[in-house]
Amino acid sequence: MIILDLNLPDISGYEVLHTLKSMGEFTATQFIALSASVMPSELRRGLQAGFSRYLMKPIEINLLMIAIEEALAAKRGVLLH
Repeated sequence: MIILDLNLPDISGYEVLHTLKSMGEFTATQFIALSASVMPSELRRGLQAGFSRYLMKPIEINLLMIAIEEALAAKRGVLLH
């Protein structure tokens, strides 16, 4: 699992996601977006880009823990609902 800030200083988090997803060693990796943007269009964009979750800053620890649990469950092939 990688938690990736979308607003990095020199490159977009979307570009990093695309680059990592194109590399074979990251095919099974869950990516979680982290951003200060709360616009619904940004949330949709993040999920459409391939992030499994989109978390907003300031980060709520309980939502982070849920996202981590979901990513680990997905890795094991377990549904959490």
